[in-house]
Amino acid sequence: MDFIAGEISRETFIADYWRKKPFFLKGGAKKLLQTSISAEEFARTANTIETSNPQMVKRDGDRLVFAQRWDSANQRFKKISTRIAQTMSWPDVWFDGVLASDGHSIGCHYDDSDNFVLQQEGTKIWKLHPPTIIPQEELRQRMLKNPEVGNIFMPENAIQFVLEPGDLLYIPIFWPHWGVSEGPSLSVSFVCNTSNAVRELIPVIREVLSHEPLWWEPLPMFPVPNYEKGMDLAKGDAKPLESVMDNLLDVFQQASFRQKVIQSWWERRAERIWGSHQQKETPTSGAQHLAIDKDWVRKISGPPLEAINVKNLVSIYPATLQTLQRYTFRIYLKRFLLSMSKGFGMLNDYRPKEYLQTLLSTMQRMDAASLTEAFHCPEFTSWIKRFAEAIQFGYPPRLEQLLYQMGGFWIAYFLQKDILLEQKEYWVSRSTSHTWQLPSLGMELVSDHELPEVFPIEKQQADILIKLGDSCYRLPASFFVQGARKVQISDSLRWEPLPFLPAEKVAIIQKHDWYKPLLSHRKEAFLEDPAFQSFSQQVVKAIHQLKETWPEAYKEFRQSVYTILPYDSDLPSKDSDDLRMYRGLAYFSPSAQRPILPMLLIETARNRLHAIMDVFQLFHNPARSIPASNGKEHQAQGWLEKLVITLQLRQLATRSGGELSLEWGAEPYRVSEIISLLSTCGELTENGQRFLEGCTALETKLATRL
Repeated sequence: MDFIAGEISRETFIADYWRKKPFFLKGGAKKLLQTSISAEEFARTANTIETSNPQMVKRDGDRLVFAQRWDSANQRFKKISTRIAQTMSWPDVWFDGVLASDGHSIGCHYDDSDNFVLQQEGTKIWKLHPPTIIPQEELRQRMLKNPEVGNIFMPENAIQFVLEPGDLLYIPIFWPHWGVSEGPSLSVSFVCNTSNAVRELIPVIREVLSHEPLWWEPLPMFPVPNYEKGMDLAKGDAKPLESVMDNLLDVFQQASFRQKVIQSWWERRAERIWGSHQQKETPTSGAQHLAIDKDWVRKISGPPLEAINVKNLVSIYPATLQTLQRYTFRIYLKRFLLSMSKGFGMLNDYRPKEYLQTLLSTMQRMDAASLTEAFHCPEFTSWIKRFAEAIQFGYPPRLEQLLYQMGGFWIAYFLQKDILLEQKEYWVSRSTSHTWQLPSLGMELVSDHELPEVFPIEKQQADILIKLGDSCYRLPASFFVQGARKVQISDSLRWEPLPFLPAEKVAIIQKHDWYKPLLSHRKEAFLEDPAFQSFSQQVVKAIHQLKETWPEAYKEFRQSVYTILPYDSDLPSKDSDDLRMYRGLAYFSPSAQRPILPMLLIETARNRLHAIMDVFQLFHNPARSIPASNGKEHQAQGWLEKLVITLQLRQLATRSGGELSLEWGAEPYRVSEIISLLSTCGELTENGQRFLEGCTALETKLATRL
């Protein structure tokens, strides 16, 4: 069978090039694809993917668009990837693509996949180098899907290829490569994702072993020497373990076992390549699937929601905002359950799988109001996105780490409701090196010594056990429902109240490792005492002022902001994609010399806009850069954010009778110019146009008052 019609057979390609050296073929892309894709079609496909799966599309303004697995939204190319996969007999294949302007690139890196670059438009200069410059340990980490490895510098003695429209370049696995556009260009890559025995074969062996009596029956009792003294092989310390191991490994020598493994392995591969009709149904154990109570999902989702007009979300109407919150709750619930289900199948060890099931089972004991509150907290909304990204990279250790971080968040709600399951370990991550914070309870565990990075909590009858290394601390379960207070547990361990506003359900966080990515521009950016105490007092005063000045905005603040994070530096440029992860968060710097009240309103408005964009698609391309007449340039989404914030502050000015300055926390762009920029940019969807109409109507109304 010809791999590329009339040019090279599959057998020759595998023998001479596959994972050995690059292969360039002039006009090969046309022969392999037997079609092409335009920049316009690719851009539309990337926008479609971004709507449903944002983490699969990376943008650098209008300069570069990198879309992964874009054939999932393009039926024509999905058929092509299926055809090529069957020709190559390779189970995990897809198309990536890069649309770039002159001189732009996604950077020099290497992949754990074999890639076929198929140039569609323009010219691209490629530099490649053999993988001999990459350490073996780094290759191992890459094959285990560690997302932190892969970037590399290109040596000077690189091999160079020039790809023009219709050309093909095969890049073997692990080969560092760097493609730079020469003028506007579009290239798509047919990706043959690799696997290894750890990820592909061990699950098959585990499944077959689960039906072998010696492997599913209880292990016998055998003596184990004190681990501090070590094992002395000369004295025969290992003989009991060797005997058990020999019995277990005997099954691997049986021809019937090998046949079952080969049959199951073949069936799984055949299903992935040729479709489910080729595979017999394979029995799976209950532990391979996350148990989700569908009746609970239907009940907690509630009845059908009333229609909501996005135009009405510009102004603050408490009833409409409550409906918006119910919409977003359903979206977050769906994302959460999908991520949990996918992540469960990727976890390798028994403990995190069991813990994931325990967390979900406990969540199903919560009431709808508590779940809605939890699902809108910034720790959780950002966790959903981080977990989805970890699934995309397929790196189980990162999934486990995130799982324990989520446990630290949910355990506070479980303790508050006293719904922990008996004799189940709930693993949690510390908040800082010396604290474990429970914001929803308004308290933190403080240790004079460094806390373990991860530790278990367990309920035994009416007590809660906190296990810190070799020490175990017991507290009555009622302690966590009696309110925050200072309690000394031992000479070096104590509970202390967090700065917390119970009436508003807002926690003011002094330090927390979860928020470090937001503050990456400074090594130590969190606000320290006594400035932190002064800031907390200013926040309380500002909230009371808001309640008196603008009751409707105060209600929105209570509905949308759950955590306030001050930091000790000037305001950074706020990346919208990062901020949208942290729904329910207000973060700003007291050192910026701006009054607290307008800053609270700015963050409230920003959170509302991001929630709206979770429900409604307002832009075709929110990352498109749009310049203003004064030379300022922002992405389309950034201009809309400035518009919403400015309108919020103008309303505050009218409510206060002009006492509160319009310039607090907002750059002095004319609202009419921003509206004009957005209305003529051509990126607004129908819902985006409606939202802009609401902004225009509100601005007209405000203009008569100021």
